[in-house]
Amino acid sequence: MVNLTGNGTRRGLAVAGAVVSMLFAGGIANAQIVAFDAPTGTVGSQSYSGNIGYREDFDVLKSITVTSLGYFDYQGDGLHDGNTVTVTLYDRTGGGTALQSQSFTGTVGSLAPGSTYRFLNLSSGIDLAAGFQGAIVADGFLTASDPAGNTFSGDPAVLHGPNQDGTTATGSQLISYPTQLAYYSIGTPGLPTTPDTLGVYMAGSFQYNQLLVTTPEPSGLAFGLTAFGTLSLLARRRRNVRPQA
Repeated sequence: MVNLTGNGTRRGLAVAGAVVSMLFAGGIANAQIVAFDAPTGTVGSQSYSGNIGYREDFDVLKSITVTSLGYFDYQGDGLHDGNTVTVTLYDRTGGGTALQSQSFTGTVGSLAPGSTYRFLNLSSGIDLAAGFQGAIVADGFLTASDPAGNTFSGDPAVLHGPNQDGTTATGSQLISYPTQLAYYSIGTPGLPTTPDTLGVYMAGSFQYNQLLVTTPEPSGLAFGLTAFGTLSLLARRRRNVRPQA
């Protein structure tokens, strides 16, 4: 039995309001997904003193939040020889717009579990809507101590997400990868534009997740709204009652 007097009314309204809020709420953050990945122990062999910018493209199929940027950490022990690797997330349309960059030195960042990629969390996530056309660019692999990977050099191919194709464990594909995936530039800042038709890189990456929004069942929604409306009406009636002399 619900107490409809005094504090009981207020408590009832609070409970009903909470029920309605829960029915409409839907934010459930799922596990982090690595966009471009390589398992622990993967080797790389490409270094270039002229500083190559390595670019790999992706397309967003369902809205995601990018939570960190990262780079291919050969041997998983950080950067050497004073090298700095910079990873930049781009909107690749219209000539390219840089959205966020992270710079890595030494052992800054953390290796993803089972991965050769080292990541640094963003101060706040970046939401990318379905239809977004992006690119991840990394540069600074200058010495043999800190190489990138390139299939043209005989290195293993980068993996695309946990199922190697950008899908989650449930098979819900969040991002896809264009046929022409890799581009490069030599000593030129900004978004690389020279297509590499011979190789695919292990260089930059990012972690992301999808915010799952639940839709309330009609019966549950009707119950919550009815309860809230009934208790609100009773509260108004109680306020309108005049004490008798």
